[in-house]
This record gives sequence, structure tokens and C-alpha cells, in this order.
Amino acid sequence: MLISDKRLFSFFTNRTIFQGTLCLIAGVILGLGTVVFGPVFVLVGIVGLFIIFLSIKDPEFVILLFLCFVSELIPAQFNYRIRLGFGFLLTDFILIMLVAVVIIRLIIDKNFHFQKTSLDIPFFIFFAAILLGIVNSVINYGINFSYTTYEARMFLYYMFFFPVTNLIRTQKQIKRMFWGSIVIAIAISIDLIFRVVSHQSSYSPIDGDGVVRIFRPGVFVIFVILIIYMTYTSVWSKSPSRLVSSIIFLLFCVGITTTLARNLLVSFGLSFVILILLLRKKEFPRFIGNFLLIFVVGMCIYLFLKLSGMSGFVDRYVVAGLNRISSMFSSVVFTSQETAVSRLNEISYAMEQIFKSPIWGIGFKNSYRPQFYLGDPNTSYIHNAYISIWLKTGLLGLVSFSWILISFIIRGFKHFRVIKDDFLRSLFLGITLAFLALIFTNIVAPSFVESLNVAFYSIILGLSEVIWRQQSKSVPNGV
Repeated sequence: MLISDKRLFSFFTNRTIFQGTLCLIAGVILGLGTVVFGPVFVLVGIVGLFIIFLSIKDPEFVILLFLCFVSELIPAQFNYRIRLGFGFLLTDFILIMLVAVVIIRLIIDKNFHFQKTSLDIPFFIFFAAILLGIVNSVINYGINFSYTTYEARMFLYYMFFFPVTNLIRTQKQIKRMFWGSIVIAIAISIDLIFRVVSHQSSYSPIDGDGVVRIFRPGVFVIFVILIIYMTYTSVWSKSPSRLVSSIIFLLFCVGITTTLARNLLVSFGLSFVILILLLRKKEFPRFIGNFLLIFVVGMCIYLFLKLSGMSGFVDRYVVAGLNRISSMFSSVVFTSQETAVSRLNEISYAMEQIFKSPIWGIGFKNSYRPQFYLGDPNTSYIHNAYISIWLKTGLLGLVSFSWILISFIIRGFKHFRVIKDDFLRSLFLGITLAFLALIFTNIVAPSFVESLNVAFYSIILGLSEVIWRQQSKSVPNGV
């Protein structure tokens, strides 16, 4: 017994000394780092180590963290710019870490293999076109290299596709990604509704009643998740209670409606109609039941607001939305109060530049049109995503990007029924419908090439490829 006690004492003593020594060393390193580099650098280093650890153990949480940056649930000021010879953002660091984890595991783990997909080749060609666009800007148009990197960086965020397809491998991870995205979309919707109520808008009121448009980063996250969630609740019989699903769906709809964006409302309607046409006979009653309950819940909420004397604001919003949609089919759309004329002028100037250089385009951060007003900062920006890609990356970029979209959409609609698992099939079809809607919205709203939206789209595309890979495996019919 005495010997055992001595060994126990020795074990805890040695362990305590070891842990104390590690803590002392860590404290010295942190102290020296703070003195030499400053507290922000040290904080970023600690966060970086945490991200690296998560990237290896649970990469789906790192991807969801990135979505919080995309949607600005984490405010943009926390997306720190880190300077190590050259400046890059914290979101750049997250992408680099995930790519590094894939490469390192391919080298050291013999059981870890690169996951090939049908979209790999067009993505690699697209990345090559981006690099050629930078070279074109610098050499042929004399644009400073540093000026081209912001737009090029946004395009290169499509590289998120590869960490997703290689690090997300199980249905458990898919489930975490799905529900994590739902939570993020709910948070964005609540924020949008709060901004409407408090009149926090970057737009002027669109009528005398003070109805405002709200548009913030993350709107397209809600839009995509709304379509996926609609498909999920229609196809997957074991989705959450219909009442909870109805409330979530209404929350997403209200969030999208606050934008009063006609392209989103019409594109959602298109995906809604196509979903109806694709549903199986056994799924259609569930779809009808879901939307009847959504209607009832919505009317109950409206009656509550009516009795509380707060329905006037909702009425004005509904009327404003209907007016904006109806204006698309009248001559009003070509008046100075609307944006159609200026966007047609953008296309005219852009095509003039494209005809001069159809193969190479004009590169990044290169003005394609004159100023529309004094001090106009958007002379390199166009509201059509496809013309934007052609302008900046040339014909090679346009063809490769079109290849990605067309092949994805065709396979999605042609083969979604091959996926036997109802949960995976619902997500696969939902993502396909969402991208079909996005293809139309990007004619007038270039989210395919705008801000960090591109990373979100590449993540969703990658998740769809993971689901397609899962269909070839024997998995239980559930999650």
C-alpha cells in the first residue's frame, strides 16, 4: 500500500511539474509575443491555433464559422487584416488553413485520398482564368497589382469547394452543416426584421409611408437556405414538427421580403413551381399540408398584429412588394426612378469592351465605362454576373464557370431520384433548385462574383458533391 501511494504521489508530482513547465513556457511566449508584435497579433495567433485544431478534428465547424463572417453575424471589423509581408484577411487565413489540412493529410495519411468530382476540371480552369485576368490587368492595362487582388481574392474563394469535398465525408458532418446553416439563416432573418422595425436601412424610403428596403450581407444565405429548407420539409418525412418548420419558413420569407428585391421574389417563385412539378405522389400531400399550416400560422400572426394595431406596417410592406413586382411588367421599369435604364447602359458599355477583347477581357479593377455621375466609384462594377466574369477573366473564365453551373444543374435534375436516402435527396434537390434560382438572379444581381457570397456558394456546391458521393454508399435511411 505504501509503495502504491508513493507511485501515485510520484505520478501526480511529475505530471504537475510537466504541466506547470508547459504553462510557464506558454506564458513566456505569449508575453514576449505581446511585447514584440502587440496584443492583436498574439490574439490572432491563438485564434489561428484554435482554427487549425478544429480544421483537423471537426472541419465543418470551421466552415460554419466562415459562414458567420460571410453573413456578418461576426461584424466585419473582426475580420482582421494580418500583415506578414503582404496583407490578408482572417477569412483568407481560414481558407488557407483548410486547404493546408487537405494537403498535409494527403501527404501523411495513406488512408486519406483526394476526392474527385465532376466539377474539379472546370474549377481548375476557372482559377487559371482568374490568374490570367490578373496578368492581363497588370501587363496590358497597367493596373497596379495590389489593386487587382481584392476582386481576384473574392473569385478565388471558390476554392472552398475543395476543402468541403475532401474534409466533409460523413452524414453526421452533413447534418451539422445543414442545421448550422439553418441557425445562421434564422439569426440573419431576425436581424433583418429588427432593422426593418427600427428603420435601419442603407436605402431611402421607397414611398411616402416610410417603407424601406433592407439589404445586408447574408441575404443570399437566407435565400439559398429558404429553398433548401422548403425542399427538405417537402421530401423528408421525418423533418421537425410542422409547426416549428412553419415558423422557421415564415421567418425566412419575412427576411427575404424585407429586401423588396424583385429578382429574389420572382426566382423563389420559379423554384417553388418547379419543386411542385418534381414531387412524388406520396410527397405532394405533405407539401400541401406544410403550406396550408404555414398559411394558417401566418394568418394567426397577422390577426394578432391587426388586433394589436400593428398591422398597418405589414400591409404597407406587402403593397410595396406587390407594386415592385407589377412594375416589372409595365413601362414604369424604364423610367429614371427605376434601375433598368442604368443597367442596360452598363451592359452596352461592357459589350463594347468585350468586342474589343473577347478572348482576354479587360482584367480586374479596370474601368469599362465612364462615370454615370460625378464621383461614381463603380466604373468597374456591373450588375450582370456573367458579363462581369467575361470582362474580368475573359472567355476562358466565362466558359469554365458556365460549365460548372450547367453540368451541376443538369446532373441535379436528371439524377436526384437516384439518391435513395430521403434526407440526402431532399438536400441535393434543394441545392439544385437554389442554384437554378441563383442563375436567374445573377442576371441583375451579381452575387456569383460579389463579396464573400462566392465562398458560400462554393461551400454549398461542395456539400452537394459530398451528398452525391454518399449516394453510392450503403447508408441508413435517416440522420
